[in-house]
Amino acid sequence: MQKDSIKNIQNQIFNILKKNRSFRSKDFKYNNNIVEDSGLDSFEIMSFIIEIESFYSISFNPEDLLHEEMHSIEGLAKYIKSN
Repeated sequence: MQKDSIKNIQNQIFNILKKNRSFRSKDFKYNNNIVEDSGLDSFEIMSFIIEIESFYSISFNPEDLLHEEMHSIEGLAKYIKSN
């Protein structure tokens, strides 16, 4: 995988989120909680995570996803950048 900048990763994550019809993009910031603020249901959240894993050729540990910092675009981007 090519090492993208944090900003590029954040933008790509946001673009993946926008594919979901339920996503409430208006006023959504990169530090918002995806689980609580995006409008996605649990199935859409899981589909989103799977798409991120596929796009970046990574695999999240279930325990990692429990950490609060992983619930935002900023946190996910930092995790992806470091792996």
